Amino acid sequence: MEKRFFYAFILTILLFIGYSHLVGRFTPQPASEKQQNDFQGQPRPQALSQQASAVGIEEISEAKKEDLPQVEMDNYVITYSPTGGYIFSVRSNAFEQDLGFENIGVVPSHKGIEFAAEVQNNKLMFVSADGVKKTYTFEGNQLKIEFSSNEKQVVLFSNALSTNMLDQRYQEFFYSTEEGVQRKAFKKIVPKKSLVSRATGSLQGQEAPLVSNEISFENVKFAGSRGRYFCAALIEGDYDIRWVKGEKGKTIALYANNPGAEITLYLGPQKKELLKPLGLQGVIHYGFFHGIGVVMVKILHLLHLAVRNWGLCVILFSSGLYLLLYPLTSKSTKGMMEMREFQEAHNEEIKKLKNKYKDNPQKLHQETLTFYKKHNFNPMKGCSSSCLPMFFQIPIIWAFWNVVPRALEFKGAKFLWIKDLSLPDRLFHLPFSLPFNLGPWINILPILTAILMYMQMKFTSPAVDSEQAQQQKIMATIFPVMMILFLYNLPAALLLYWFTNSLFTFHTQWKAAKKRTT
Repeated sequence: MEKRFFYAFILTILLFIGYSHLVGRFTPQPASEKQQNDFQGQPRPQALSQQASAVGIEEISEAKKEDLPQVEMDNYVITYSPTGGYIFSVRSNAFEQDLGFENIGVVPSHKGIEFAAEVQNNKLMFVSADGVKKTYTFEGNQLKIEFSSNEKQVVLFSNALSTNMLDQRYQEFFYSTEEGVQRKAFKKIVPKKSLVSRATGSLQGQEAPLVSNEISFENVKFAGSRGRYFCAALIEGDYDIRWVKGEKGKTIALYANNPGAEITLYLGPQKKELLKPLGLQGVIHYGFFHGIGVVMVKILHLLHLAVRNWGLCVILFSSGLYLLLYPLTSKSTKGMMEMREFQEAHNEEIKKLKNKYKDNPQKLHQETLTFYKKHNFNPMKGCSSSCLPMFFQIPIIWAFWNVVPRALEFKGAKFLWIKDLSLPDRLFHLPFSLPFNLGPWINILPILTAILMYMQMKFTSPAVDSEQAQQQKIMATIFPVMMILFLYNLPAALLLYWFTNSLFTFHTQWKAAKKRTT
């Protein structure tokens, strides 16, 4: 392995780890105003007054949850505000978690108005002294909001950027047009100032211009927002909507323009069987490899019918995939072992070539290829064969990466020492926090996975000379440590899949190495 390749490899890993942490921690801003409207559906921005933009973001968030009354209704705990007559937040009893959508049904013109609240079965009704009425009716996962008069604008709900880095990754808003469902990451929506405009303004000694804090869309079929597990969406129809971002950039509200006297929202888990009857199945999306994710979910549910444990389902899925790809894995292992044997058998000759042409890399490359050709050996055989299993694994790992953290089935599911497959495995709690923001838990699965990686590198990385051996020794130490940092706080279900696959791969390599030495 060339020294420059080794350093490039380590630098790539460091950049990858750094990027992963930065993306989760900070809210990036697009480079230009053009990007804020860069949607496939070609939305039509509309000019709106500054007063209309401001109402309903900072001002509606002044209420404190602990000061507001609550009522249990159906499967929910509703926290509501008599001032303004709206629902502050909704908590699911079934999942013991807030849905993450607040300030539902705020009417800006009702600001400061006191309402009398009354609960009747599944209805929460607000009536003001001058006869203004609002009714919230819960029917399963649907919330119907009725007004006593046609309203010009209504805040359907607002979102806050999650403080959890993993949850931030899965927050996005969406809207549907005839072209299909369009999506945008929550933390990238409608920035106030772009980095480029700031820099340009500073260079020219001018104040950078503000970018619009809102964006509008006409004639959408439905629109909403989703987090890791739950979503809020308008029931399919024809709407004019706009998203308005708060001054601090961490709160976003969805407005409906001229919604009339009645509007219906879906509030609940992202489950196809619940969303499809409402025409909202397009809300569910597993990223670039969505099709693979859909098939994956079906297979996992079929496995669960047989074993009734989600941890075992993940292990069986990983095992089945390994068996399916075993011919490629076996070929890959054989190719790497042949490469190792060739290099060890001709170690001295390869070293002589390196020493002879150490000052002429181009000549060294030509002579090395001639040397391989002379011995009728294809140096690309090991590389190409080893890439085949990874070529098929990457889409599946990527799809699994998007399926597992969103799957409510894994939330609270136990397996062996793991108390919740949707969280890190957390074997025991420490009285202090680990460095690099790893937290106060000892997580076993990322450590075991890193150990397997270390052992795999020992089996598959032949050293031709002492310099290369030293480089590989350093890499075999640094790479697993970097992977621990990257994997440490990922959901246990994801690491269980990764560890199972790595264990089978290592076993194949170990058998091949053992066969080679006997």
